[in-house]
Amino acid sequence: METKDLSSTILWDGTPLNSLIIPQLKLWERPRPYPLARNFHADSISEESYQWARERLQVSSYMDGKLRFNETNEYAAWAYPTAPPDLLRLICDANLWITVYDDVRDDQKYLAHKPTEATALHEMLSSYYSIEPKRVPDECLHNVRLRSIPELIERMRDQGFSNDQLVQFIDSVRMFGGSICSESQQDIEKRDLSLRDYIRERRADIGADFYANLSAMISGSYPGPSLQKHPIIVEMNTTLRDFALLHNDVMSLPKEMLSGSCDCAMRYLWLEKGMSVQDALYEVTDMALVAVDDFDNLCDLVELSDASPSDKRIMHHYAAGLRWHFSALAYWSCKTRRYRMDGIEIKFVTPIAKGPDKYGLRPRVAHLNDTWRSRPPDTGRSSTSGDARPAMTPGNRGGR
Repeated sequence: METKDLSSTILWDGTPLNSLIIPQLKLWERPRPYPLARNFHADSISEESYQWARERLQVSSYMDGKLRFNETNEYAAWAYPTAPPDLLRLICDANLWITVYDDVRDDQKYLAHKPTEATALHEMLSSYYSIEPKRVPDECLHNVRLRSIPELIERMRDQGFSNDQLVQFIDSVRMFGGSICSESQQDIEKRDLSLRDYIRERRADIGADFYANLSAMISGSYPGPSLQKHPIIVEMNTTLRDFALLHNDVMSLPKEMLSGSCDCAMRYLWLEKGMSVQDALYEVTDMALVAVDDFDNLCDLVELSDASPSDKRIMHHYAAGLRWHFSALAYWSCKTRRYRMDGIEIKFVTPIAKGPDKYGLRPRVAHLNDTWRSRPPDTGRSSTSGDARPAMTPGNRGGR
């Protein structure tokens, strides 16, 4: 791969890139450890998947080498450790698709094509289950990246995924594609956002829903359309998005700076609070850990919630699947050569947040906590909900 010049790259606060320390996390060493395991079938499946990308996505030799060098399929191996071989192969293919799409989008040479491609993706997915099918745009027929989505959807159907599950998957891909339009417009207009605005936009861009929906389908405990709207499920998804985007911003900073990009949470902390890049890296890492604490809190709230006993079982299974993703994000990102490079120092930090959500990114979690932990034991609770737990405080947060 290409040699990267770190010493001549200067950050927005005047700091040389090679002087930074990148904090990293081991969520499996928390007081309430997150699970970590690799799929047994990953080695035999991975090569087949890379070959699929060469043939079906028509990736260049350079992109093929990049995908392999970065061990892109290892994320799927750690995020879906219980998937059987045929399903893991489908997941690896989908993971390569979203990675290739994201990398091409990030390439400044393709800036002018991004809005057109994203619009075509929207139109194709919007018409896929339409009562009155619309004409598929020519862009979809000629663009191999877009043309591969219907193939992946049909393979999911062959795996036994229901229409509800497929629609949810399509919605998650549509949201990811829609972020391309928004980000392209932002690139063009050079808009300045607040930290909270930035995080709100990145929640769609990070693609976490794409992976979470696959996890739910694999677990066999898929929250149906109505349960997907339950506030605990909604906020669980939000905490995963926030951890993914914040942790990704920290880990990918060297890569993004070398590609000429600097739109990340650390930059907004510098703009709003005057933090140095190094201090902002530690601050954003703590913000990511607060999201993990909030997820732990939500897991505890399941038994205190108004959900039925059967829905609670589904919610617990769903949460168990998401925990694999938290661990996989932390583990893979500190191992992959996509982010890790010679000349950049890394440091593992204690995987416990220093305090609550002081930036108010997830106010609904605090509201749910106050509401359900303060309810009397006999007020609308199922007989299986168990005893009430003590209220959460900054010194008594989930996972501490």
